[in-house]
Amino acid sequence: MSVPLLPSSTPEHPCPVDPLLMREYAVDLSYRASVLLKLPLKVPLAAAVIIQRFYFRKGFTAFNVRIVSCAATFLGCKYEETPRAMWKVVQVFQLLYLREVEPRPDGRPWELVEAIDLTSDEYKQMKTEVMRAERHILRELGFEIGQLLFPSAHSMLVPLVQSVFGACSHGVAKSVARRACPILTDAHRSPMICFLPPEALVAGAMFMADPERPDESGLADTTWWEALGVSQTQLELFV
Repeated sequence: MSVPLLPSSTPEHPCPVDPLLMREYAVDLSYRASVLLKLPLKVPLAAAVIIQRFYFRKGFTAFNVRIVSCAATFLGCKYEETPRAMWKVVQVFQLLYLREVEPRPDGRPWELVEAIDLTSDEYKQMKTEVMRAERHILRELGFEIGQLLFPSAHSMLVPLVQSVFGACSHGVAKSVARRACPILTDAHRSPMICFLPPEALVAGAMFMADPERPDESGLADTTWWEALGVSQTQLELFV
């Protein structure tokens, strides 16, 4: 089973750029910004879901990926109850932009306080664009952000790993969970998180983590994912 074709553009706003790369870039921006903002992992994961779903509704040329990523991260902060001021989020995204496209002549990295003047027209314009993107995100997703984000695949990881690998030798479940977590996090860079239920995402991450040490679990020749209600087709879509 292949991932459905993704709308890289709309008739009104044609865009020749690979939509998968644009989605991955937008999510990656949120991940990097969340590190600088000292946010828990659940915030950029929520932002990733918002980004992936929003770009099924709108084209990339109509809504700049950097602005949408910033707005989605800001919304993720609100939903996960880890609020950050708008100016801080905008400042961090501008810093990431400068580090990417405007390196210093002397090679030194840009500092956060140098990213943008909070009294400048540039900041006011970017803030306005982020607020506009936030409104469009809420409108396009039907103001039901919470229903899209719950349940979180990461919140199901440990219980499902324990249910499958808990009876294995000592330390196997913990080892699989440790290896599956970054796989699951990376999966949010792809729109497949919109096509698969959370348990299928977790099963896919576990499936990819277990073969790294197949002798540990002794489940290499079983179809353990069926016990989680995950089909072979869903598993193949993930891997």
